Amino acid sequence: MNREYINKIKHDYENLLNSNEETVKGVIIYDLLENLGYPKLWFACEESNSLMRDSRKDICIYVNRDKSKTPFFIEVKRKDDKLDDKSIDQLSKYLNQNGVDWGMLTNGYRYLLINNTTLSKIPSVNRIVIDISLKNLQKFERDIKYFMYDSLFKNSQTKYLILPPLYNYFNKHLESTIKNINCVLSEYSRYLASIFTQYDETNIKPYTFMQFLFSKTQEDSYSKCTFENHYRYIKSACTLFKEKGYLKDNYFSNSSEEDFLSHFVFKESKFNDNTYPITNDEINKLLEYFETHTRESERNKLMVLLTLYCALDLDELQNLKRDYFLPEKMLLKFPDGRQIKLTESLNYLVFNHIKKTQKDKIHCEYMFYSKYGKEYDKISRANINAIISQNFNKLGITKERQKVLIPSFIRSSVIKRMFDSGFSIEDIICLTGLSLTGIGQYITFEDILKRHTIKKIVSHHPYKNFFT
Repeated sequence: MNREYINKIKHDYENLLNSNEETVKGVIIYDLLENLGYPKLWFACEESNSLMRDSRKDICIYVNRDKSKTPFFIEVKRKDDKLDDKSIDQLSKYLNQNGVDWGMLTNGYRYLLINNTTLSKIPSVNRIVIDISLKNLQKFERDIKYFMYDSLFKNSQTKYLILPPLYNYFNKHLESTIKNINCVLSEYSRYLASIFTQYDETNIKPYTFMQFLFSKTQEDSYSKCTFENHYRYIKSACTLFKEKGYLKDNYFSNSSEEDFLSHFVFKESKFNDNTYPITNDEINKLLEYFETHTRESERNKLMVLLTLYCALDLDELQNLKRDYFLPEKMLLKFPDGRQIKLTESLNYLVFNHIKKTQKDKIHCEYMFYSKYGKEYDKISRANINAIISQNFNKLGITKERQKVLIPSFIRSSVIKRMFDSGFSIEDIICLTGLSLTGIGQYITFEDILKRHTIKKIVSHHPYKNFFT
């Protein structure tokens, strides 16, 4: 559907002589449905049941004139109707009662596509797969095609777009992070719908996600960190869908982040005067700022110091659990087998934080948490970034330097300075859990050559007898 036709819809809507449903149908909706691939001979006006307003007729489209199959139901409201939750709930109940898979709710200006099969077990207001209006013509032009006969019934590609609202519902408590995750999931869903002629859930797998990311690199440049986050978002979403029974298989379960990212070539960051490792002075300023300006100063200090001491990445920091810490032994034990001996001062902060959590009767397995509604859960990545990055921005540091002072940069600084201070590659791997491939993003081949020359090559060579 081209922009010219969409502009016509908008013009017709703005010039309706009457605001009632029948005028909206007659002037806009019937013609629009034909343009979406539904011939008039498929239309039937059905009496609304008691769930709907009395004596009103709405449009049922029987695909291929086959009344034995569930129709596509279109409920048309007045031009000035707000399409509120009550209207959405009414339509969802009607779809559910009549076993209808798809429904559209519209006032001629806004168009909601509602699913009643895959999303039937979640609240009505969460079953909206597409929500477009003539206010945003670019988005309207992009998404109106998913209402089409080909996309909705013949090939069912629209089913890919069910994933974002599904994820939204199960993660509605993660308000601060869900926007980023949902953005990636929405883009990936639309990518799948655009390249496959038929819906098939086996297409939701690492290979197609890799192709999706490759398509993004054609448009713009992306950092490794961005793609790491994208991969983690999709993998966690597919894990959730499998656990909840919405996917038969999770093809990401056997996928390694390291192997996945190895298929991409990322441009190295351009080093300048602002990318030197984080300094002691900057760390001191941040810790002092926590003391005088933040409510959770001890928690915030502990988060920064653990990141600094153990070179934690954002994901590790977010997912630290209380039972990883053994204060009586001054140990931090990770599930992968790593054991890190803590200093007395750091162990003291850990002990006090755990003690405070218990005293406050906070029931949460995670070391760092936030309250979402009435329950506690692990702190969001956005909150961690805010605690570290945004507070750095208040310390009188130059704007150029502020841009690099983020949690991942602290980790990078620790690893680079450890290597420069004489730590072996083995030491750094045991501390960070990085693979040999992963450590290469922090320590370059040139770095190693600068520090090391091969000595005793003959005396220690395993095949020295052949050379002497």
